[in-house]
Amino acid sequence: MEKYLKLRIEFDDMHARHNIPRPPNGQPDILGAIYGDGSIFIDESLDPEENPSREGRFRFTLAHEGGGHWPRRAVRAYLPAIAAAIRSFNARRRFLNPASA
Repeated sequence: MEKYLKLRIEFDDMHARHNIPRPPNGQPDILGAIYGDGSIFIDESLDPEENPSREGRFRFTLAHEGGGHWPRRAVRAYLPAIAAAIRSFNARRRFLNPASA
């Protein structure tokens, strides 16, 4: 993800980062987040070097943030330009061929 999507991946205490207390059982329920600057933060409890048994959850969370949320954000950023291009194309088509409009 870092190489191809140009996203930065870091570990942090996600509850502290968002100023939300952990649940009474102490297990994090905020496992990851993606921010507009292209950074993905994963809860430190999922660091596969520190907790190898959580590697599957780490991979899922990373895929969820980078593969699920990032494309939607990217498309949303380009929607105004895409809409303008479509309007321009339609206007040009009506101008060149008024009978088809």
